[in-house]
Amino acid sequence: VWSKYEELTVERDVPHDILYMVFQANERLSEDFYELSLLIEVLSNGKSSSLYQELVEEKHIFANFGGYHNSSFEKGLIIFSGRLEDGVTFDFAQEAVLEALAKFESLETLEHQLEKIKNQDRTEQAMEEISLLQRVQNLAYAETVSDVSLCNEDIEKVEAVTVAGIVKAYDRYLNTKIFKVLKYKAS
Repeated sequence: VWSKYEELTVERDVPHDILYMVFQANERLSEDFYELSLLIEVLSNGKSSSLYQELVEEKHIFANFGGYHNSSFEKGLIIFSGRLEDGVTFDFAQEAVLEALAKFESLETLEHQLEKIKNQDRTEQAMEEISLLQRVQNLAYAETVSDVSLCNEDIEKVEAVTVAGIVKAYDRYLNTKIFKVLKYKAS
């Protein structure tokens, strides 16, 4: 368990400045896994996500921005990253991300965004059913955690996620001052 905020700045011969912000996440079998997973999708899945819209399209702080939840058997990570626009400082960009995250609960379109993500997950699930490799991987994972029934429960658990559930996941995992930052600076 992390106990404090930590920051590292690395300067290298790379073309652009990149900011990484990392938060602690839950493990794959935790009760709120699906809430957190859908929260991260709402916040940062594609160009229509709330963080991309605000940080890239509206405020032009980042040239691109995204995030993901690396689900794992053990506690995982939530990783947000973005390439800064020229002239934007790391501190300004980091503060903008935190401000955008803080606006999450007040999003008027939260219910709509959640439903959109659920629809995308239904489509992905249907496509996975077609892929023999994906079915085998899902069965192998389920067998590894000693519960083959997990293969058939994913979509049901996604459907059960509510706006209240993702707000609770936000409060638990992202509404914190304890996270890690990597500032990858172009020299």
